[in-house]
Amino acid sequence: MKNSISGLYRLALAALFFLGSLTSSAQTVAPLVGTWNVRGTENNSTKFIAVMTFNAGGTMAEFDTAGTNSSASPAGGESIGLGKWKPTTTGFRFRSENYIYDQNGNLSRLSVGTCDVTIGTGQSTFKGSCTGNLYACSLSQCPGALTFGPAAFDVSGRKF
Repeated sequence: MKNSISGLYRLALAALFFLGSLTSSAQTVAPLVGTWNVRGTENNSTKFIAVMTFNAGGTMAEFDTAGTNSSASPAGGESIGLGKWKPTTTGFRFRSENYIYDQNGNLSRLSVGTCDVTIGTGQSTFKGSCTGNLYACSLSQCPGALTFGPAAFDVSGRKF
């Protein structure tokens, strides 16, 4: 009886180990997932640098040089950018939004950016192209009318 119980115990442990390894190997993490140093350029001129984090669930967060710090942007400050990402047939697409405030701290615009990127061969870099739009924004209506855009720019990133 003791041998049959220990045999069942070993069999159950082996089954759990086997099933656990199947579920682990079936899940793959997209190479975009992680934290990246990012640079946005237009005509080879740097327009911003940022830190972006892409989460496995398809969400992202961005902190850039024009964001969250009113002294970084002469026209006022920005909120942290939040967005989502998804795989495409050639790489990944992400879209982020952030609020922009005027010099008096009043909500004035909404910035919306969409980028298509491809991951480099070592999976530690990406490059791509983006479009950005600015919309009027107030507490009563956001987004409002398109005030600027679409503006095209390039983006590149290096994983932390």
